[in-house]
Amino acid sequence: MAEKLSDRLKAEILALPVKEKDKLLLRLITNNKLLREQLQYKLLEDEADLKFRREDILEYQKQILSHVQGTYAKGLLWHIRKLNAQVTWHKKVTKDQYGEIQLMVALLKQTLIFHADKLEKQNRLNEKLALYLASRVKMLVRNLNVLHEDFRVDFDRDIGFILDELNACSYARLMQQAGLPAEI
Repeated sequence: MAEKLSDRLKAEILALPVKEKDKLLLRLITNNKLLREQLQYKLLEDEADLKFRREDILEYQKQILSHVQGTYAKGLLWHIRKLNAQVTWHKKVTKDQYGEIQLMVALLKQTLIFHADKLEKQNRLNEKLALYLASRVKMLVRNLNVLHEDFRVDFDRDIGFILDELNACSYARLMQQAGLPAEI
């Protein structure tokens, strides 16, 4: 965690000449990728760009998940975690709560469409994959409850599909023990 600035240091920083403050600010922004992307999004992009960001991520998810056919559960889990990190990064940069849910729903749905067979054969790695998917769905449902009811309706069918698939797989009992809801 970042250390708090002392009141004295804050006062001295604020007393610096504008040119020197700008120079320091630019150095800080250059070294912080998240801050740099947040500022780029906030200052240079608009609502249309947000839509393009979402579409790019959705297309990339589909491309990756459709091309890792035949992969063992361990490799698939690695890809899903990387794609989930991309969704999280999108949320951090854009503060787009609706987009985060949309991207997570798409990720989970595509995973189940392309790789449902991984949840039928019981072994340790497939169980790990099933538990990871259950944890993502629980988080998704929690985030969905924060959204306004009018937006939640957009996801009802897809989340219903995801829950049906996970509750019908060979790990159904494990899903229930993990606290996965039967329906929304």
